[in-house]
Amino acid sequence: MTPPPHPPQLEFYPSYCFAVASPTYNVWAKLTATDVHALSERKEFVAQNIYFYLNHPIRWICVTGVVVAVDEFEKRTILWVDDGSGSWGGIEVVWERPCPSSSPSNANATTAVTTLAPPRTTATPDISGIDIGTVIRAKGTITTFRNTRQILLKRVEILPDTQSEVKAWKGVTRFRVEVLGKPWELEPEEVARMWEAACGVAQSKDDDEENAKKKNEGTDRRSRRKKREREPFGGGGSDAEARRREKKERKRKRKLELAGREDQGAGRAETRAVERVSAVEGEGIRRETGEGRVGRHRRPSHKRRGTLDALGL
Repeated sequence: MTPPPHPPQLEFYPSYCFAVASPTYNVWAKLTATDVHALSERKEFVAQNIYFYLNHPIRWICVTGVVVAVDEFEKRTILWVDDGSGSWGGIEVVWERPCPSSSPSNANATTAVTTLAPPRTTATPDISGIDIGTVIRAKGTITTFRNTRQILLKRVEILPDTQSEVKAWKGVTRFRVEVLGKPWELEPEEVARMWEAACGVAQSKDDDEENAKKKNEGTDRRSRRKKREREPFGGGGSDAEARRREKKERKRKRKLELAGREDQGAGRAETRAVERVSAVEGEGIRRETGEGRVGRHRRPSHKRRGTLDALGL
């Protein structure tokens, strides 16, 4: 019942292919106890709690068997389940006892952690009706304690009769033949398409985060501006009020200074206009009296006038 050795050409695909195309990643993998102990690990997926049957990624498993022993501890209960697959001692199924003093917020946090499991998975399964000799179908995640594989119980079902047990075993056999019996294979074009889709999703997430960041920055800027408008110099009390009055006084003096400059400019313009008018009027008077005329219109001197009179001119 152990998985066959890895063939040389076995290819392990990147993690962005798991959720999209893997037939085992998002389902309860129906395995035997021997299969669970024989699952392989890869160093790039150790922190993600992902194991491999051939190159099939597996997170959640389902084991069917009879309870042969029950160990009670303060914080947990261990059910020893033997499915007849040849594994010594079967498989340990660990049920963690819920803390009675847990608050609703802690309960919600626990539920949030277990949302990785498929639908219809409860956070605290009920094992009150399980005893030695009970046939169960246990579902959970894989953990390791002292180099021994265990199942961290997420959901449990008691099989009431032999017919239900046979049906469960048929499901294990069918899953092994149809899914686990051959390696998982993808075409290079499919992997490239999944990579492009993963990059697009990542870029979209980055864009959303950037837009949200810009929006928050804009909101912060507007808030700071409004605060400055309410309290231009920050703070409050008499100091801020004195500063506001000082600012208003500076504005008022500035306006008066500008108005005075405009008045001075208008006075200078008026003076220049009066000077121009006076110059024009003086030029007209000089033209009428002949004052300052030169050339043939110039008035002759007294000596020249006497000479002209003597000549009869």
